[in-house]
Amino acid sequence: MNQRCGAAAFALSSFLFACGGDAPAVDAGPGIDGDPTPDAPGVGAVTVDLAVTAGSIPAGTRLLFLGRADEVVADIAATPGEHTEQLAAGGSVVLYVPETPPSFPRTKAYAWLGVEPGANLRLAASNNTGGGTDRLVTVPTVAGATQYVVSTPCSFRSSASPMVFVPLDACGATTDVYVSATGPATLTGGGSVVLKTLLVRGADATGPLDLSGETMLDPVPFALDVTGVPGDATGAQAYVAVTGNDTGWSLASTSVNESAPFTANSFAVSAAMPMVTGAFSESLVTILRPSQGLSYRQRATLDYDGTLDLGALPIPAVTSAINLETSSFTYTTTGAGSFSLAAGEFNLDRPATVAGPSTTVANWEFVARLGEGNAVHIPRLPAAYAEANLDVSLGATGVNGEYQLMTTTGDFDAAIEGWFDFARTAPAYGTDLVGSTYVGLGDGLPPPV
Repeated sequence: MNQRCGAAAFALSSFLFACGGDAPAVDAGPGIDGDPTPDAPGVGAVTVDLAVTAGSIPAGTRLLFLGRADEVVADIAATPGEHTEQLAAGGSVVLYVPETPPSFPRTKAYAWLGVEPGANLRLAASNNTGGGTDRLVTVPTVAGATQYVVSTPCSFRSSASPMVFVPLDACGATTDVYVSATGPATLTGGGSVVLKTLLVRGADATGPLDLSGETMLDPVPFALDVTGVPGDATGAQAYVAVTGNDTGWSLASTSVNESAPFTANSFAVSAAMPMVTGAFSESLVTILRPSQGLSYRQRATLDYDGTLDLGALPIPAVTSAINLETSSFTYTTTGAGSFSLAAGEFNLDRPATVAGPSTTVANWEFVARLGEGNAVHIPRLPAAYAEANLDVSLGATGVNGEYQLMTTTGDFDAAIEGWFDFARTAPAYGTDLVGSTYVGLGDGLPPPV
C-alpha cells in the first residue's frame, strides 16, 4: 500500500502517465449498454474531469461508467477534460489504464465506487514538483544559526547563509513562505534545534524576495492531550504537525511512542512549535491493540494547548474476508461506531505465462462510499478489460494490499470526488475528525464463498 491520506495512512501513487495516443471505442453491444433514463429516480449527471495532458495518456486508456450491477453505462476513450454521463446512485466510475511500460508495468485501475448523481470527480497529476527558476530569498540573520530553511507549499530549500535560492515557479504569482533558523543543540547528544521561525503570507513569487526586515519569532510550547485511549491498548503512536494553512503544508512536526499502562486512559504530546497565526494542526494517533490497531485523525485550527478525545469517535473492531463470488472485500464490525468511507490499493496476481511463480497483472486504487451490507464491491469490468477483474475463474491466484475504513463528520462526498486529485492543496479526507482502521489483504486467495 502506498497514502495518500498522509502519515501512517496509505499514500496513493503519483499519477504520471506514459506517452501514448488514443484507442477506438469499445461497443458494449445491445442489451449491455445500460445508459439510464436521465429523469429516472436516483439518476443524474456524473462528471469526471481528467486534468492531465493529451500526450500523457497511454493508448487504450478508457473511462468506464458502470451501474450498480456493473452494467456498462458508458465506455469512452479517456481524453483530457470533462466527461459527463447519466448514472444511477451507487454506480462506479473506473479509469482503466492498460499495461504500458515503463510507467505502467501492469494494468492500472483508478475507481470511484458508490458514486452519487451530481458528483464531480477529478483526477489530476501533482503540480508540486518544486522545479523551476531559483529565486533569491533573503531572510533575517539569526545569532547562532547554522542553517536556514525556506519552504513554501510548492518548494523547499536550505542554506548555511541567510541567502537561500528557492524555485518558486510552481507557486504562482504569490505564495506563503515559511522560514526556520536552526543551530546546534546545547544538550549532550548533538543534533540541532529550531532557534527562530517566520511565516509570511502572500509574498511575491515572481522575483527576488527580501524578507530580511521581518521579525523572526521564538518557538513556543505546544501540548496535545490525547484522552479516551481504549482500555485494551498496548501502545500508541502519535504524530502532530503544524500546517501553514488548511493545505496540509507542514511547517513543523513531532512524534511520540507510548506504551501501556496509560494513566487515566490518556497521554500527552509536547514539543516546541513555531508561533504562527492562521495555521492548523494535523494529528494522527495510532492505537496498538491485541486484535487490531485503530487510527484517529484530527485537523483543526491550531491550538497550542489542545485535546484529542478518542472516545468521542468510537471505531469498531473489524474482521475482513475476500469474497470472490461477489468480487468484494467483506467485513464485520464489533463494538460501537460505523464507517462511511473506504479507500485502498491492492495488486492482483495470476499465474505467469511460463513456468514459475505468479505475477502481478493489475493494480487497483479505489475510494468508496459505504452503503448497506458491510462490503466494498470491486467492479467487474467488461470482457475487453477482464484481466483486471477480481475473478478466480480467470486464474487469479492472489491479492495483496490493504484498505482503510474511515468515519468522518465532514463532507465525505468531497473526499470521494477529490481522492485522485493529486494536485489538490488539502487532504482528501477534509477538515473534520476522521477515525480509521486498516484491513490487510493476504497473498493467497480463498475459495469462492
